[in-house]
Amino acid sequence: MARRRAGAIVLDVTWKAIWIGFTGLLFLLGMLWLRIELGNIELNRPVSAFQSPLALLILARELWRAYASTFFAAAAVLAGVSAAAWIVLEATFRAGLLPASSDGFVRKASTNFKIFLVSSLLKIVLAGGTALVLALIVLGRYPSTPFSEWPVLWLDSRGAFFVASLVSLILWFAFTLLETLIRGNALELFGREMFLVVGLIATLLLFEGAIWASAAVTIVTLMALVSGTNGILLVFVAGSVFATLLSVLHSYLLLVRFSALESVPRQFSEELHPGADRLQSRLPA
Repeated sequence: MARRRAGAIVLDVTWKAIWIGFTGLLFLLGMLWLRIELGNIELNRPVSAFQSPLALLILARELWRAYASTFFAAAAVLAGVSAAAWIVLEATFRAGLLPASSDGFVRKASTNFKIFLVSSLLKIVLAGGTALVLALIVLGRYPSTPFSEWPVLWLDSRGAFFVASLVSLILWFAFTLLETLIRGNALELFGREMFLVVGLIATLLLFEGAIWASAAVTIVTLMALVSGTNGILLVFVAGSVFATLLSVLHSYLLLVRFSALESVPRQFSEELHPGADRLQSRLPA
């Protein structure tokens, strides 16, 4: 069922490309604004006075002290706008792609946009908020501790870190499962075929996670083997290729996930009433 919807995979990759282009444009605008701000700085000393590395270090420290808060505020705004664009684009496109309906893309998108948007926000707020709270509990002492003491602090907190990571992962899976069922209008399947649905989605997510982990290990290994400008360029090209392929794979597996949920009711009906479709076809109209 997913292979017959190749156009949906292309559209799902398209909105990600739009988001990347939009984020890149925001980054360029931010860099342009930063250049204009720094271009307004006037030096009251001759240029020769700043040829010393120590003088440049002092100048950089003063610039950071003066513009650090502005820089972080601008970065937070850009990150927030980029995240909002991701959420809106994801909800809009997938609302028109994923639901099983004969309606067109625009009609499905306008009908299901609110459901997809709310489910995405709930997942981000609940899963992300829980992970943030656990991170603050486990890693809260690190910012106030000198960097030289972090190895000792890690020995005391590594057990709690792994437990918090496991809890965050489990909650993320639970919210992903709930989001998938809500978007697929299949909440009743969770009560009727709970183990089948949970096993199905868990298998697909583990398969995708294993491929992502393999790609990450490959990139890290490649970074350890190369050096110089050509090596950095090779890693960048390899990372771009991996990111593109993994994006296509994610879109395909997403369609597989929803197509599988669509097939579960038919399978359940066939198990309850074997041969019902064949019998129905033999009855007179």
